[in-house]
Amino acid sequence: MHPGSPVSSDPSPDVVVVGGGFAGSVLTAKLRAAGFDTHTLDHAERYPDAFRSEKLEPDQSQLLRKFGMLDKVSPPDCELETVDTFERGRVVTCHYEDHFGIRYDDTVNALREAARDETRWTKARVDKITSDAHGATAHTANGDAVRGKLCVIASGRPSLLAQSGVEVDRDPGLTSLTFGFDVEAANGAPLRAFNYNSESPGQDHAHYATLFPIGDAWRFNVFTSWSPNEERTRRFARQPIERLYDLFPRMREFTGALRATTRVQIGHTVWHRVRRPSPNGVVVIGEAYQSVSPATGTGLSKCLTDIHVLLRHLSGWRQHDCVPGSAIDAFYQDPEKTAADERSSAGWRWFHDCAHGRSLRAHLRRSGLFQAANRIAMMGRTALRRTS
Repeated sequence: MHPGSPVSSDPSPDVVVVGGGFAGSVLTAKLRAAGFDTHTLDHAERYPDAFRSEKLEPDQSQLLRKFGMLDKVSPPDCELETVDTFERGRVVTCHYEDHFGIRYDDTVNALREAARDETRWTKARVDKITSDAHGATAHTANGDAVRGKLCVIASGRPSLLAQSGVEVDRDPGLTSLTFGFDVEAANGAPLRAFNYNSESPGQDHAHYATLFPIGDAWRFNVFTSWSPNEERTRRFARQPIERLYDLFPRMREFTGALRATTRVQIGHTVWHRVRRPSPNGVVVIGEAYQSVSPATGTGLSKCLTDIHVLLRHLSGWRQHDCVPGSAIDAFYQDPEKTAADERSSAGWRWFHDCAHGRSLRAHLRRSGLFQAANRIAMMGRTALRRTS
């Protein structure tokens, strides 16, 4: 037995997945379907109520359908077929397919059920990952160890990344704060799904609010670049409806009087990205690799793209007893992955610049001139295509 070998008498898996959230559950299911022997470790029996993604965007639904898993997480009564967008007095109605409101914990637990079928899955907290020539080993808090050719970190506590030799770049100036709560119309009138953009982003540092159904409930998400310890954050948590109308004064015209029916959940995110070169045997995916501002709606897109690209790279890693860091770096630099990472970061920077930027470009964005110019350019491109 090699030093650090698993205490279990079960044969070592090909891949150890650390974290059974959205990314870890989808990856586990796809690895099994691709013929990899896997062992997934997560500290909780069930995924808890957590304030994370609450919509499946169309591109995310399409990737889940490609993976054969969309039917497990998208109840038909949660589909958002029509969404109004309110901006500077204009209303644009958009029509969608495969656009759903979701409860994140219900979604992850449904994915877990699919992933745990015929797969080794252990309730355990992983404290660190080590590697040698014989493989990578996940060490749990209770002293057990599970070895594989590769350990995939799909849930990134900073301490786990640090103890596993994974270095991270951070930008404390690039932050996101999101509020989520359920509402109902005070007079019982029907509600409609909409997005409402900030009327003065450079002053209130808010991005937009979105109202959408999840089953029988109606859910508000409000996206800002505030910090958790600000007084305005505490006020919003105490009085969400009053503060909502303070941020978006004309919104009442479209919603009528509302009542909050649940407590306010708050999500805070700071930008980070895993740094190369990578240690042997340890790969990081999803938001553990690079954080995402919820305002961009790209978090699940990045997770699913990472899984899609990783599966392609894994086919060439089977010959290794321990996957070398150079091969993992090649995955990190895959053009499809880097494009998804950069789209997400660029969207975050765009929102941050709109709220905080002092440049001429930022002022033009806030004035709406960029949006108008883009609409004119799009109309011109459409006209050219029709005449060509």
